[in-house]
Amino acid sequence: LRFRYFDGKNWYDTWDATETGWDYVTPVGPPLLIEITLGILDTRSGGLPTINYYRQAVSVPMADGVAR
Repeated sequence: LRFRYFDGKNWYDTWDATETGWDYVTPVGPPLLIEITLGILDTRSGGLPTINYYRQAVSVPMADGVAR
């Protein structure tokens, strides 16, 4: 399971909504998108196990859209 966060410009592996923006006062708030990737191990094929990945990006409507 992996999460990544998009600020409108770049993807990040971590997100701190209390980090301040360009004015060093206002918190950046939530990201615009959160990417969720899930890897599931498949051992049913009889051969070598494989990992199937499923990805979903979720929009965060309350994000301010200002890239950091």
